[in-house]
Amino acid sequence: MSEIDSPEGAAETPDMRSRMTARVTTTVTLPPDALTVVAPHPEMISQINVEQTLGIPVRIYLELLREDDCPLEVTSLGKLRLVHRKQLLRWLPVRGKAKRAAAAIEKVTRDDDDQFTVEEQVRLGVKPAPPTAPGRR
Repeated sequence: MSEIDSPEGAAETPDMRSRMTARVTTTVTLPPDALTVVAPHPEMISQINVEQTLGIPVRIYLELLREDDCPLEVTSLGKLRLVHRKQLLRWLPVRGKAKRAAAAIEKVTRDDDDQFTVEEQVRLGVKPAPPTAPGRR
């Protein structure tokens, strides 16, 4: 076998090197904010953890659950309102698209009503509102 040179220049054999092992133990102190612990997402979302988990304010979360068209299965435990996290995440984009579509339809309807002239309104039987006195609404 070949010889291995040590820092001092003395020749060592592989047998001598295996006997020169040592263990080193040390303690490293880290500040508490140096590590980030990543926990799995909770299965159920409530008003307690919705802001930390999804970034939705508690008030908005509770308003979403009170909407008439909310398809989520809400479990009530006292004052807690629990929903499945995956169902909520699936419903939010669908709800947003539906609300935008409804708002666009309402805007088109409202814009169409505003485009009638006074003559067209009279012809259709719509009487214009009388002017209000100054200072009154």
